[in-house]
Amino acid sequence: MARQLRDNGWNVRALQRGAAPGVEQRDGMAWVRGDAMNADEVRAAAQGCSIIVHAVNPPGYRRWAEFVLPMLDNTIAAARIVGATIVLPGSVYNFGPGAFRC
Repeated sequence: MARQLRDNGWNVRALQRGAAPGVEQRDGMAWVRGDAMNADEVRAAAQGCSIIVHAVNPPGYRRWAEFVLPMLDNTIAAARIVGATIVLPGSVYNFGPGAFRC
């Protein structure tokens, strides 16, 4: 989704877990180090954004019950502070190479 937005003229800033501290410009996008479980890091990454695509998952796809709602709460709080609209794509699995045509 980030590449598609970039290719259609959007400025894309992506929150990336485990990256080096700070912001790295790569592939025509700004990659911001942060953790979706950290409200301050989510808010900092959202600065200047008009849209936040909430496409997160817990590390290793584990402990969903523990992580999903706090990550969403952090996105909602950041969106309120910066005045952004949240896009919640649901599951990304329907976009994979094995997806069937309807």
